[in-house]
Amino acid sequence: MKKILVLAAFAFFLINANAEKKTVNFTVEPALVCHNCEAKVKDNLRFEKGVKAVKPSAEKGIVEVTFDDKKTDVSHLQEGFRKIGYEATPVEEGPEVCHEPTTAPCCNSKK
Repeated sequence: MKKILVLAAFAFFLINANAEKKTVNFTVEPALVCHNCEAKVKDNLRFEKGVKAVKPSAEKGIVEVTFDDKKTDVSHLQEGFRKIGYEATPVEEGPEVCHEPTTAPCCNSKK
């Protein structure tokens, strides 16, 4: 009996070790403006299939979602955002995202 339990635990570990975690940052409309907005997103999105972590930031204007890409994808996550009243757009990879070009230092520097 012990051997079966040990083998089952080992198999479970191997299956989970092969899961690919992926992290995507989203901007949302309407914008997150307070702690309650952050809590609404975090408390609801974490129940979407494959979601491992949700880190909303009203200060940065993004929601960082870590998920198992074998169980879900970006389009399903966007549908999860729609369920709670937000339109989510993945943030393009880059050094910095500028939301306010007139005040953000990354946009005001001369190239």
